Amino acid sequence: MKQEMDALKQDRDDIIDKLVKMSEQKATLEQRVDEYGGIVKTLEDKLAASKSLIHSQQLEYEKLKHERDNVLKDVDELHKEIGKTVPCPSLTWNTEFSLSELQLATQNFSDTMKVGEGGFGRVYRGSLRNTTVAIKMLRTHNLQGQSQFRQEVVVLSRVRHPNLVMLMGSCSEASGLVYEFLPNGSLEDRLACENNTPPLTWQVRTRIIGEICSALVFLHSTKPHPVIHGDLKPANSLMPILSANLVILASLAS
Repeated sequence: MKQEMDALKQDRDDIIDKLVKMSEQKATLEQRVDEYGGIVKTLEDKLAASKSLIHSQQLEYEKLKHERDNVLKDVDELHKEIGKTVPCPSLTWNTEFSLSELQLATQNFSDTMKVGEGGFGRVYRGSLRNTTVAIKMLRTHNLQGQSQFRQEVVVLSRVRHPNLVMLMGSCSEASGLVYEFLPNGSLEDRLACENNTPPLTWQVRTRIIGEICSALVFLHSTKPHPVIHGDLKPANSLMPILSANLVILASLAS
């Protein structure tokens, strides 16, 4: 009888131990379930945020695409606007000037009349026959300078486009080029907000890109031989009318 009682007690103790272990395992599993539940909730929140971000990005993309399409539609109208707003020079197109005329126009190439300088030479503001012009005096002591002078005369004398600077004449005697004068600086100046000008909006930047591309496509399609600009940069993209944010390419290099 005593042995049976001892056996029953042993069985009871074994069952209690198993119950304790099972209870501990249950608590551990419940803790893991809670942890996994938190992870799932975090992932669900991140997924929802990602979906929301994707949706907002899609809306922004559609908005920018719509604005781009509108800008591209405005390009042709802007070309017409340039013709209306840029004054027509009184000088005869492709005039041959003498060195003495350029000296007189620039006060003998005074530094006070200089508006730019680079490896190509110097640019002066001047007045020729009652018209304000930009006079580029090329350095022709080397073959590159002589080649650039001939190239710009040949190219710009036979092409006309609203977004290309107008060559009004030249001086073969001194390798001088006479252009229309664009007083409002370059695209480089506008991007740097020179003279406290406001930053360009993305809509305006997109429109300027369209105008530059229009000029390049025109040059590349020129017959009988395509023309490559060769020196495209913001400093060579001039702004004739500050309020209209129009752009005109200058300084063809090839």
